Amino acid sequence: MKNNIEETILEKFKMNIALDNFRKEINNNTFPEEERRYIMRKKILATACISFVLVSGIVLATNIKSIKHYFRKLGNGMDSAIEHGYISNTEMDYEKSNTDVSTQCGEIIDNINVEAKIENFLMDDYNLSTEFSFKFDDKINEYINIDNIHNIELKDLIIRDEENRILYAGNDKEAFESYCQEYNLPYIFGECNENYLNNGLNNFPSLRSKENNLVKLMYNMYAEKYPKSKKLYFSFGKITFLEENSDKILTLKGDWQIELDVPEKMYNRTSESYKVVGCNNDDFEVYYCEVSDTGLEIGIIINNIEEPKKPKELEDEILSKYAHHYDSMADIELRSKLSESPYKEIYNEYQKKTRPILTDGTYVGLIGLDAEDSTGKCYVENSNGEKFECTFSPSRKYKLEWLNGNKYNYYETFGMTKYDATDNIKVFLNYYGKPVEIELGKIKINNP
Repeated sequence: MKNNIEETILEKFKMNIALDNFRKEINNNTFPEEERRYIMRKKILATACISFVLVSGIVLATNIKSIKHYFRKLGNGMDSAIEHGYISNTEMDYEKSNTDVSTQCGEIIDNINVEAKIENFLMDDYNLSTEFSFKFDDKINEYINIDNIHNIELKDLIIRDEENRILYAGNDKEAFESYCQEYNLPYIFGECNENYLNNGLNNFPSLRSKENNLVKLMYNMYAEKYPKSKKLYFSFGKITFLEENSDKILTLKGDWQIELDVPEKMYNRTSESYKVVGCNNDDFEVYYCEVSDTGLEIGIIINNIEEPKKPKELEDEILSKYAHHYDSMADIELRSKLSESPYKEIYNEYQKKTRPILTDGTYVGLIGLDAEDSTGKCYVENSNGEKFECTFSPSRKYKLEWLNGNKYNYYETFGMTKYDATDNIKVFLNYYGKPVEIELGKIKINNP
């Protein structure tokens, strides 16, 4: 049965997920880290009742490896981690619940049988990625076309760990307060702290099969830093569907309580540090470099660099609007006016100067076509000659900022993981069109 489901996924995942996923992606190229805001969701409880405990372990994703590589959309670093077994397959059975079917107005119109489980999950410092699987009886087809589902939300999903930290909470205040009351938790809705995490969410259907009445839902949650939890408790009771090209919303109300054991590899996750061995530019000061199971982060201060001053010509109303509202690039009328501006070249040159390092090798947002620099993308290379570019995922950690007008802070995440890292690695950066090479060596820890 399992193999049949995986074959179905392989056949359908490209068609079903690409558009849905990218509509949800946060454009990490556009906004620096200090301007990003995690999307807060708050959750609820519901009304039928299923409770189960499962013990899951790390599995090497062999026959499903190719699927995970594509459809989780967490970046190439996470892809590599999954391929090396950094994923927990629960291998649990479906649990059945008799649920109410309600309309957008909240009117209960029917009840159907819903089977639910968590297919797999992974957790690192920044990501808590969970794949849910739902099976419905045939009555679901009377209310919604499964093949036409655009989005699914578990608006009342709450996740806490064994120390009663809330790792994720949806956007339902009443349900959140009920949950806290039930478990005697001291949290106030929306007032996040180190034990009630502020989260972002990237969710999309990973599989839709009307033939099998089967839907799989990927929930990629991300936070500033997740604790090293050993148990996860999932609670949700509302499954809300939105059809493609339609205002039709359908909600199924039940009650699911799921307990997961986090594999040791995840709660004992570690990282390895690197130090500078050599650099061909003395103004580059590496203050941080660590590689983990899911990626490599590097922080660099560039000295003796002057922050460009904005030319007076760029106070032009249209250029100013363009500079501060990148989403206006899709505005045809605005782009037409910009292309006729006598200051467009001044604007382009100013924008280039504000970006000393081009991680992806392109100048995004210039007037006219986006310009690709001849020195290409930045990347990290191991001793085997394998190259790893930046991982543009929703949870990517990066910072691009000027300091005191004469320093620049470049912090970026690349797709190299502990599984790919060698004792010596090299970082290649595109600095104002000139290549900078930094050689790094792994810091050895001598155990007595």
